[in-house]
Amino acid sequence: PTQINHALSVLSAALGRAAEHGLLPSNPCGPVRKVGRSVPTRPRALSPNEIESIRLELPRQEDKVLWGLMAYAGLRPSEALAVRWEDRSGDILVVDSMKTLRRRAVEIVAPLADDLEGLRPAGQQPCGLVARSPQGHSVNLNNWRRRVFLPACERAGIDADPKDGRTSCVSLMVHEGRSLAYVAASVGNSARVISDHYLHVLKAAELGVRTPMEDAIYAARRGTG
Repeated sequence: PTQINHALSVLSAALGRAAEHGLLPSNPCGPVRKVGRSVPTRPRALSPNEIESIRLELPRQEDKVLWGLMAYAGLRPSEALAVRWEDRSGDILVVDSMKTLRRRAVEIVAPLADDLEGLRPAGQQPCGLVARSPQGHSVNLNNWRRRVFLPACERAGIDADPKDGRTSCVSLMVHEGRSLAYVAASVGNSARVISDHYLHVLKAAELGVRTPMEDAIYAARRGTG
């Protein structure tokens, strides 16, 4: 709604000026009303058990790794789709942010490293995109969400969306006791955005017990496996 109303204001101003100069009989945007603001949906943080339940229902190892990059590395879906094997250096993943146009270093937690190793051919150093379609091409997010992710969620009995992975990762890091600055740097946001956008996650963490992220993930894998 904000973008629509801004575009309407700019267009109306331009057409209104044209009408003043006699280039148009009237401003056609005059009768058009601005769009009412919708209530933004709050991002949802999935528990490790929910993340793993969805992971188990994903059909291919590539799909599991793609979901792990979102839920355990905090990548935006577009960033996860663009990750290449060459971006990994040990336990660090260098991510190109398509939103901020900056590169950032993301820590690869052990469970995600396990998934990556499970995808890599034995004894080989792969190159190119980590997540590929069954035909070996880049993955289309909308198709993957509709054909792979949502059916997996339905089988797991969990209502989720790929973007919930990023919020879940923020929750895991906060519950681990990571500083706001560390979390912000890991997911490619400012500390102010984290404190505003994920306020409900921060408040929930204040009431919980600090748990190492890797321990929480491995415990969930044992429980769901």
